[in-house]
Amino acid sequence: MRRWRSIALAVLVAHGSAGAQPQPGPPPAAAPSPPGASGVVPERELQIIKALFDAGRFPDALERAKASLAQAGFSDPQRIELYRVAALSAFNLGDVQQARALFFSLLQLDPDYLLDPFAVPPPAIEAFEQVRTDNAATLNVSRQLIAFKAEKERRERAEADRQKQARVATRLVERRSGWVNLVPFGIPQFQQGRPIAGAIYGGLQASLGIASLVGFFGVQSLMRIHSWTLTDQKGANSVVLTVRGTPYDKEAQSRAFSALQIGAGAGFFALWAVMLIDGFVNHVAEVVTETKPTTLTVSPVPGGAAAQLTFRLE
Repeated sequence: MRRWRSIALAVLVAHGSAGAQPQPGPPPAAAPSPPGASGVVPERELQIIKALFDAGRFPDALERAKASLAQAGFSDPQRIELYRVAALSAFNLGDVQQARALFFSLLQLDPDYLLDPFAVPPPAIEAFEQVRTDNAATLNVSRQLIAFKAEKERRERAEADRQKQARVATRLVERRSGWVNLVPFGIPQFQQGRPIAGAIYGGLQASLGIASLVGFFGVQSLMRIHSWTLTDQKGANSVVLTVRGTPYDKEAQSRAFSALQIGAGAGFFALWAVMLIDGFVNHVAEVVTETKPTTLTVSPVPGGAAAQLTFRLE
């Protein structure tokens, strides 16, 4: 059975090599830089290696792919493609052992990789899947490591985004209405960010308002209701006259309460007028506030680490 498989493989390699001869014209192996040279562009080098493979120049493709794999600068997807081209080139050259080793290296980078059945002959796919089966345990470990690496990179990106957002200052625009300046008790001053002035205006207006109410209710409390009955000379008709007023002995107290009511009321409205003028003079229609970012600095110290949290507030 082994002999028949070797014969079939040799026939397949000969057929594939014969059917993949390049067309007349400039050779696709012409490369801007030879393998191993400095300044190699990974994307360009990969295109050249693929062109060599597609032209049926499997020895050149294998040599150049292996040289590129020995260099840094190629991404994982590019290295997977290099391993694929190198493994298939070795397989087409009849070096099954080297092809299996290259297939295994490819699967270590992507344990779930699948060869294209429309582009790769069935014997090569069979050998590839056999490598996957023979190394299932090792590839499971590789799969877990790849998942761990992907999760770590995801967390690092999320942390980088979070730190980037933390470094961005926040700009808050507050639009203030001018109608608020008509409200008493220091409300306009509080809106303008002047709490002391607002507290002074509010306290004085509240005191004057309370004093005016005390005077009003004091005057009302001194008033009495007096009734008189008026009868004509013949005594046939009578009228009851009712009057509400302050008794003569309470006139002094009533005048004092009345003066308190009027004086405190006048003071209340005079202070309100002053507060209105002050509010409109200091009114700002739009206030822009910028908050500076918070920085967290972590520095290593013997036996641990020290963290410093800095807030910068405007």
